[in-house]
Amino acid sequence: MMTKFKYGNTGTITKKYLIVFMLVLLPVITFFILNLIYPLPVKELRRDRSIVVYSRDGELLSLYLSGDDHWRFDSDIEEIPEFFKKALIEYEDRWFYSHPGINPFSLLRALVVNVRSGRTVCGGSTLTMQVARMMEPKPRTFRSKLIEM
Repeated sequence: MMTKFKYGNTGTITKKYLIVFMLVLLPVITFFILNLIYPLPVKELRRDRSIVVYSRDGELLSLYLSGDDHWRFDSDIEEIPEFFKKALIEYEDRWFYSHPGINPFSLLRALVVNVRSGRTVCGGSTLTMQVARMMEPKPRTFRSKLIEM
């Protein structure tokens, strides 16, 4: 008599693969498709830089403001001291590592403070939202804030 081996329920295996696809691959594929349709304007982050003039010996001779009258210098991320990075995150977005890019508590706090004062006193933008605003500058309105999110 010949013994038949059962490999399990193929429907269950198919469901597992479908769940994995939906949870992992579908968001990745969606991101790439949306990036093709609506590419991120990364070039907008590249603003005018300040002009730095050095002598042949490497001595600093002169500095000039960027075209929009700001001091902007190129630097590698490794050149920026670790304490400065930590201080920036603590000051600008202390919950940076705890939220998905939008901090509803900061937005609510800013809304309450601004309504009480009758004008814009503080913002609730996260670092992620600030980068979004830099990439596509818009007037500072409630509608623009919704678009940033």
